[in-house]
Amino acid sequence: MKLSEANKLRQAIESGSQHLTDETAIDVGTLFPHFNPDGHVYTTGDRFFYPANGKLYRVLQGHTSQPDWLPTTAVSLYEVVYVSTGDPCETAPVYDSNNWQNYTVGYQVKHDNAVWEAINGTHTWIAPAHEGDGAISWIHVQDCN
Repeated sequence: MKLSEANKLRQAIESGSQHLTDETAIDVGTLFPHFNPDGHVYTTGDRFFYPANGKLYRVLQGHTSQPDWLPTTAVSLYEVVYVSTGDPCETAPVYDSNNWQNYTVGYQVKHDNAVWEAINGTHTWIAPAHEGDGAISWIHVQDCN
């Protein structure tokens, strides 16, 4: 296959990947365009693969990328594509205040023998709770036995 044919095929796959559901997209994340930090124009809702950590991301705000706006640090621009499957008491990761940047709206965690869901990504560095600061970004989903 000639290089130009290979590039056309890659572009067709990348273009078509944007139409996949999040559930399917996570399984084929490497088919998405890889993150480009050098002046790429991103549109709200675009998804891309970030090879540095092997995760699929969604663009939260349209912008032109730059090297210091990485998906792992520019949390106002990107969110990890996350899909909860199965019993969250069994599958949700344990809350980790050092991992708060990956807790985007809809992300579920276990904390104090319960499952919580992020409702506001801005304050997810605050541990989930029913009252006070923890209620700003988290909602109780269910207790775990």
